[in-house]
Amino acid sequence: MAIKVCKFGGTSMADGNVILSAAKIVRADSERRYVVVSAPGKRFSGDIKITDLLYRSAEAAANGDKAAFDEAFGKIRTRFMNIETEVGKNLGIKVALDEVEEKVLNGAGADYCASRGEYLAAKIMSAVLDVPFVDATEFIRFKEDGTLDEVTFEIGAKVLSKYERAVVPGFYGLGADGNVKTFSRGGGDISGSIVARSVMASLYEN
Repeated sequence: MAIKVCKFGGTSMADGNVILSAAKIVRADSERRYVVVSAPGKRFSGDIKITDLLYRSAEAAANGDKAAFDEAFGKIRTRFMNIETEVGKNLGIKVALDEVEEKVLNGAGADYCASRGEYLAAKIMSAVLDVPFVDATEFIRFKEDGTLDEVTFEIGAKVLSKYERAVVPGFYGLGADGNVKTFSRGGGDISGSIVARSVMASLYEN
């Protein structure tokens, strides 16, 4: 069977209804076996992307500004809790958000914080499609200078071959120091191409 990799951007992950629509697109073609997702984007003009709110949260935490952190992270929490309700599944999002909040306040850093939008979005899509979630840190590797390590494709082939279907979060991987590292903004598309090359996809649908 041919393999197709789908990448859904922030607009397609913005709320529960569009996530359900994206899931229908995946289910419409059995060759669409691997899905890569971005963090929830804008729902309407003037809305704020989850990634921007996460960067605000990380900056506020680093500056010790608890009020600013609570404001930004509160908006993130509300968005994800609403998405959980909209997709009609109990996904344990509150527990996951509590863990992220604790780690960021304890100094996890901007890259970790920014990556959690994709991480949680992929968890949601995984549950909606009822296919395994595979964390990008399992195979995407960065060198010390921040560039992509070519070993990524070898590891990716081994890891993803274990799964007939999977959902993978975009935008991040594992740095040389063993911590979460993000691509530059828009890097989720690169993640999709990495997955496509790793599984020798016949088509990468972005």
